[in-house]
Amino acid sequence: MRSTFAGLSIASSGLFAAQRALDITGHNISNTNTRGYTRQRLNQSAQDPMNIQGGQGQLGLGVKMQFISQVRDEMLDIKYRQEVNTLGEWEEKYNSLTQVESIFNEPSETGIRKVVDGFFEGINSLTKDPSNPTNRSVFLQKAIGLAQNFNDMYSRFEKMVVDSNEEVEASVRAINSMATQIAKLNRQILESELDGSRANDLRDARNLLVDDLSKLVDLEVKNVPINNGKSSTLTILIQGTPLVNHVDTNVLELETGMDHPMFTDGQDIQPVSSRKDLENIKVSNIKWASGSTLVQEKLGGAIGGQLQQRDGYKDETKGAPYYVRFLSEFANTFAQALNDIHDDGYSLNGAAASGLPLFTTKNGSTNFISASELKVNQALLDDPTKLSLGLGDGAPDNNKNAIAMLNLRSKKDFEIRLTYDTSGAQIVLGEGTPEDVLKTMIASLGVDAQEAKRMFNNQQYLTEEVDSFRLSVSGVSQDEEMSNMIKFQHAYNAAARMITTVDEMIDVIINRMGRVGL
Repeated sequence: MRSTFAGLSIASSGLFAAQRALDITGHNISNTNTRGYTRQRLNQSAQDPMNIQGGQGQLGLGVKMQFISQVRDEMLDIKYRQEVNTLGEWEEKYNSLTQVESIFNEPSETGIRKVVDGFFEGINSLTKDPSNPTNRSVFLQKAIGLAQNFNDMYSRFEKMVVDSNEEVEASVRAINSMATQIAKLNRQILESELDGSRANDLRDARNLLVDDLSKLVDLEVKNVPINNGKSSTLTILIQGTPLVNHVDTNVLELETGMDHPMFTDGQDIQPVSSRKDLENIKVSNIKWASGSTLVQEKLGGAIGGQLQQRDGYKDETKGAPYYVRFLSEFANTFAQALNDIHDDGYSLNGAAASGLPLFTTKNGSTNFISASELKVNQALLDDPTKLSLGLGDGAPDNNKNAIAMLNLRSKKDFEIRLTYDTSGAQIVLGEGTPEDVLKTMIASLGVDAQEAKRMFNNQQYLTEEVDSFRLSVSGVSQDEEMSNMIKFQHAYNAAARMITTVDEMIDVIINRMGRVGL
């Protein structure tokens, strides 16, 4: 037969368990709005029973508190991190194309198509009265406006590349900082769980960092058991190489001052020596501090989108450099076509142009006139009579060469090609009239921007859905916690009542037994 005092032990175990459960419920309620918090619960089991003599079975001895666990689904964590990684990449792509659209500024009165159209209207005025000094000056101002528009667009694209490089550098620093914090938390969790307990709040902090890190870069997370299975640590890999290995980190490094990739892979539009696009831009390449190789194009996440915005100059990537290439190729093709026509004409005083170009680079060259270098020939600005608007006869009313320049507006053989590899393979970005080429590019940009917006919105919705489902499992429900609070309160009251009952029984034994009749 058990001791009467055993009843106190049984009841007090229930009292303490209910009190601990109430403490956990209060902790959950207090962290209802804490980002990254995982609701906790008390795992408990029946105490080992005692055998009753005489084969009457076993008698329970109360409840045993095992440990405080987290209600968390690891598979939902994996799914969320996959989705938020894709979201990070599409968010950057969408932001990038939005910036590109703002630079082209179409359709608007100040967009590139209106500027080109205004330039041709200036030529049209010349065809009506080529000897009029005012018409010549107005046309030259239109030409200056055209050149400045290309210069300004190029500068904005150049700034976009520079800003993207700064974003890449900031992302690398953020990745390294998070990796260091995760490794530190791994150590703290290990030290806290040496006795078999669970460092739940530290685990929440670590999981939140991994969630944020997943948006920045594509990674693989491995939960590795340690301390004979009493605890676990995280190993985080990027492209198969550990970024975090338990308490150690293998951080990323920035190799600054590097030439833009447009010049380093042998696949430029023309030889590097004849190109000017982005030649003054220096970028930072990403590598492992340990010296291991890293494929930048496959980093994924936000940093992958930032790298594409900074480096993408091919048709399949379409970052800022891609539009720089188009802009410069258009400017060069357009300028060279007008220069060829202008070279055939005669000035107002009857002199042949003799190679006098309409457009040059800022240093006077006509080898390749990029968007950044496009400028109206200073000789024509100094003396507008040198504009070669006539053919064969320099009479003031001869407008044949001006008409030839105006006809470029409707010629269907204007074409923009980009070379994509060392074998000379090319892709046609646009063909037809100059207006057709611009329409094609702007329409393509619009389609790409709409697709990026749609993908971003869809991915945002999908990520929120996964996160909502994850929160339904691991998040705090105040209704559920209030219900638990009432349940545990009743359990506490019942255990307290049981203690009172046992106390009364003991009082009878100690103070009343054997005192009958006294």
